[in-house]
Amino acid sequence: MAIINPLNPSHQLQFLRALSVRKEFSLDEKQYFHLLLKGYEGEKRWREYLNGFPSEIPILFDLTLKSNHTIFQVDALMVHQHHITFFETKNFSGNFTIKDGHWYHSNKEIKNPLIQIERNQTLIRQFVDQHHLQLTFDYLLVFVNPEFMLYDSKPRKKLILPPQIPNLIRNLSQMRHTPTIHHTKIIQTLLTHQTESPLFFTPKYTYQELAKGLFCKKCRNKMERKANRVICPTCKSQCSLENALLDLIHDFSILFPALKVTNQVIFNWCNGIISKSTIRRVLLNNYSLKGSGRGIYYERK
Repeated sequence: MAIINPLNPSHQLQFLRALSVRKEFSLDEKQYFHLLLKGYEGEKRWREYLNGFPSEIPILFDLTLKSNHTIFQVDALMVHQHHITFFETKNFSGNFTIKDGHWYHSNKEIKNPLIQIERNQTLIRQFVDQHHLQLTFDYLLVFVNPEFMLYDSKPRKKLILPPQIPNLIRNLSQMRHTPTIHHTKIIQTLLTHQTESPLFFTPKYTYQELAKGLFCKKCRNKMERKANRVICPTCKSQCSLENALLDLIHDFSILFPALKVTNQVIFNWCNGIISKSTIRRVLLNNYSLKGSGRGIYYERK
């Protein structure tokens, strides 16, 4: 497959990941964070399903678009010869039931995911008309978790259950794609009109209350420095000192976007585990130097 726009964690998920290891979350915050993590795992699972597609078929992941002042997100889309297929993925697990248009899980009513599909379809149609794109499209809701079960007597064309995925993949693989100027315009329009994903959920925090240091990307516990590497004493994962430092700087910029990245700021943020000379070297290699004298700071290249 030809990935035009790769799959990355959303800005909201990156923000909560950076915050979760440095601050104790409330129960509601933990549940919301877990929901985002599970959704991202579902998107990665769907990406694995699409890995076997012919290289000439363009696939875009994780688009944030705006139509009539309304922001909406698309998990993935595939460009065919005369058509685009949009995908909304859900990583639900367990037994679900539909009764009179209402969705239930463990006897509790949940939001109807088909309503989101209908809303996004309208916004996509408006986006297509606004940018004068000549194309047809469909929008599929794909349940990627093999442990998902839906009890519903009505067949639903836009809804793909786990046992139906292999057949869907086979059908999509048979569609050919010969790139034209028209396809280039469609892809460029989608990419150039992306908008920044807003933070819908921001727990309150201050710099002083957040834990400082290096944290493991797998188990989220504190890491220790061993020569030019950092090692997690809990899960034993490890990475280079430079990669750990870049992750730490990235987290700082997400949590405090209004603050400038300086050598002293990052030294304090890592709790002095990494020397200022190493921090300076990594910043100079990966960031642009701005300002002069005591006003020196760094911006991402």
